[in-house]
Amino acid sequence: MLLVCVAGFFATLVLSVAIQGERIRTQERADKVAERMAAAQERHRDLRVAVAEAESPGRILDAARNLGMVEPGPIAAVPAGPLATAPTAPTAPTAPTAPTDRAG
Repeated sequence: MLLVCVAGFFATLVLSVAIQGERIRTQERADKVAERMAAAQERHRDLRVAVAEAESPGRILDAARNLGMVEPGPIAAVPAGPLATAPTAPTAPTAPTAPTDRAG
């Protein structure tokens, strides 16, 4: 009977060690996932800042000026008038005719 109790005790001890080992491995994996998550969140924040800077009106204006673009001038409104007929196409000039000298 003592042998069965000792064997049971050692079996329980081995099982407990195995469970603790698995718990430690699982915790290590969870810690690695948490580290990767924190790194991804930091990267996400950095990218959002970069996008906000890239979309800022001042940066866009500077980039446009560097490309040679200028701001438009004032808009002139042309009042609408009566409909005019389109100008006709000029006709081709006729060649001058030389005076004929017909003596009778």
